[in-house]
Amino acid sequence: HAHAVVTSHASIQIQKDESSLQRSISLIPMVDMINHAPRPGNDRSFDEYHRTTQLDAESETQRQDSIAPAYSYQVLADRDVTKSDSSSAMIWEEYSKLDNSIFLLHFGFCPIDNPYHCVMLSTPQYDDDTHPQSQNNQTPEPVCVGRRGQVMGEGSRNWDVSFVAQAAQQSLELKGSSLENDARLLKEIEQGVNEGNLRPQSQVALQCRIEDKKLLKDLASLTLD
Repeated sequence: HAHAVVTSHASIQIQKDESSLQRSISLIPMVDMINHAPRPGNDRSFDEYHRTTQLDAESETQRQDSIAPAYSYQVLADRDVTKSDSSSAMIWEEYSKLDNSIFLLHFGFCPIDNPYHCVMLSTPQYDDDTHPQSQNNQTPEPVCVGRRGQVMGEGSRNWDVSFVAQAAQQSLELKGSSLENDARLLKEIEQGVNEGNLRPQSQVALQCRIEDKKLLKDLASLTLD
């Protein structure tokens, strides 16, 4: 538990030199309080907004009793934060363009309406000159399909939209509960109407389940146009 608490709030620093690449993890005051929110349309990486600089050994800020070298850590805003009407508005940053399962595993939360989320579907791979419904080139392993039916990461070419829609609809039908029922249950829990026996972890899992079903519903409604 302690390890999870530390790593979910930690910052990763990468130092490069001519011969090696060093990776370290640190807890940095204030930095660990910045929450995640996506910034669609911005292709710059997380590292471009986080700068690590090794301090000179003679610097006054260098601890004389420290064996390890001292570093300064600078965080730059990845979006405009000057137009808020409230002085207490939250400051956000995008941790990375990740699927919800990664956020749940490493940070313990599930983003809502994550533009980079994907769901696992068994989708065939086709050659350019084959019929869309050919079974000869079907891949046995499921792939993670994101919004608009695109395959996340390394995937196949020429995805058939109608098959993606059909696969998403079948996946929805296999779920033990509907999207509407899950959403209603989560709302009741948040309002304190129906707490039941759900622990905080179960509530987060319910939110992730809802996000999966929302994406499946969107994929099931895809059309060729």
